[in-house]
Amino acid sequence: LGWQIGAAALVLIAAARPGWGALRYLGLDRRPHRREVVLAIGGLVALALPYNAVVMIVAREAAMADLRPFAEGLGGPVPWLLAVIVCLGAPLAEELLFRGFLLPALARSRLGFPVGALLATAGWAALHTGYSIWGLLEIFLIGLYLSWVFKQTRNLWVPIACHAAYNSLLTGLLAAGVLTP
Repeated sequence: LGWQIGAAALVLIAAARPGWGALRYLGLDRRPHRREVVLAIGGLVALALPYNAVVMIVAREAAMADLRPFAEGLGGPVPWLLAVIVCLGAPLAEELLFRGFLLPALARSRLGFPVGALLATAGWAALHTGYSIWGLLEIFLIGLYLSWVFKQTRNLWVPIACHAAYNSLLTGLLAAGVLTP
């Protein structure tokens, strides 16, 4: 939680430099259209569902090992705090840093959007280095998708909503006992 608050604060401070228009630079200057959010979340589900189905067939134990710390946290003394961190804090902090701040900076450089998206996504995946190779590949694919969504909508609220919906779905499935690592 401390990392998330610190990262979000630093991004907002850095983006507030004179002449940048922080909210505009970060893609937070307008509310997204409901249709954008629904389509983006639907696209994420269409990407993640088949991927996870294959992983459950070929590497179920690795996928379950990736989820085990979250399941244990939900069984701990303050499960609501883990839910806040995973479902709200992570989407806000990570999207602000990687797709709101880093991706536009890289995309505006001579690297351009494709290389910028790859590098920002690689940075985001590196944040999740404790995951299995299957989990890292999923994070990388989702990161590329969220980068594309951000480029298409020019609105960071849409990737934030996708990230929050995905994390909330996994957290809900773990809390309900549907997924049992």
